[in-house]
Amino acid sequence: MTKKIISSWTALPALIAMVYSSSHTFADEVRFGGFFSNGYIESSHYNYLVDSEEGDFDFMEAGLNASWTPADRTTVNGQVFAFELGKYGNYDLSMDYLFVDYNFTQEFGIRAGRIKREYGIYNHIQDIDVARSTILLPIGTYDPRYRDMSASLDGISFYGAYEVGKHKIIDYSLYGGFIDLKIDGGIAGYGLTTLSRGVINPKAEHIDSKYMYGAQVWYSPAIEGLRLGFSGTYLPDIEFSSTGQFPDLDPNPFLAGKDFRSSSTNVDRYSLKTSIEYFVGDWTFAGEYIRSKLDYDLMAFAGGFPIKNGHESLLSDSWYISGARRLGRFETALTYAEFYTDVNDRDGVRFDMPNTANNKDFQISLRYDVTDNWTLKIESHSIKGASRLFNQYNQNPLFDEKNWTLWAAKSTFSF
Repeated sequence: MTKKIISSWTALPALIAMVYSSSHTFADEVRFGGFFSNGYIESSHYNYLVDSEEGDFDFMEAGLNASWTPADRTTVNGQVFAFELGKYGNYDLSMDYLFVDYNFTQEFGIRAGRIKREYGIYNHIQDIDVARSTILLPIGTYDPRYRDMSASLDGISFYGAYEVGKHKIIDYSLYGGFIDLKIDGGIAGYGLTTLSRGVINPKAEHIDSKYMYGAQVWYSPAIEGLRLGFSGTYLPDIEFSSTGQFPDLDPNPFLAGKDFRSSSTNVDRYSLKTSIEYFVGDWTFAGEYIRSKLDYDLMAFAGGFPIKNGHESLLSDSWYISGARRLGRFETALTYAEFYTDVNDRDGVRFDMPNTANNKDFQISLRYDVTDNWTLKIESHSIKGASRLFNQYNQNPLFDEKNWTLWAAKSTFSF
């Protein structure tokens, strides 16, 4: 069914007009900010995010944001954003977020428009490079290729904070709205990568989505610097169709050389995340665990003949732990992350390529704040496995190495 609903953020002018009409006094101050960053990624084998095997500067982010308080307890926040990450982004200018925030009380507030999606420690601040010591967020837990669904949505959120005891606080956020998956985005890329392990020249024909819902709760116990989080998202009714061709030398003579076509419908994606963050002195410790499940109905054809028709499920798990120490203008961090998927264990699927079931990454990061507005970072990764590598653009046709390394550098100016 074609979506015929106007995205909620387009109603912002009307919302702002309502704020004007209901308020006789409002502040004229508008606060501006922004950032620009450029980086470099190089790997010993494979292409991750960019053409990293040859070394690539195609790694840029820029944003200009503004915040305005037209009335008491009311703010309007917005940011335009552009990024380039190899084949993703293409420097296209987009409205990253644009929403009206009305805070009734400490316990209850509303945001409406294109809102940031709160999901764990870093999701809603993934663009704020100065908010962390690392360049790349943990593989499998945060993926910049999923930006068309991960960063924001057009809808509404409810938020607030409750005191539940002496020095104990619960923060919550509930949200829902619409997202617009891109045919050249990360979700399509993951599907095409999976297909590329069995067919050649895979191509996404169609991708569509409707709604996304989510919730997050943070609990701050009576321990200074400690907070515990739990969050979840539900993305139902995704549709995805693709085409390709079986190799002429396919071991199954019935499939060899035939055209391939598939359609995944009723695709539901569930994801649950637990988080912990602890600040003590000059140290910061963090860890998160995610379990995701994908349910879908799959129909696949070879040369016009059905070869698959049934319900499938795919589970994946990812987690990381990290520790960072601040030493004046320097900050150093160690991160260990793992990602597992059962894609190789599903009955009836001939994905027998090695090294694609998991990723293990040991990461060392160094940050130096040259000035209050200029930050330099460098980091190295020692990686085992290839499950988070994409072959959407034939950048990784073979997954023939288990162990590989990657390093990155980045410079960020903010104001």
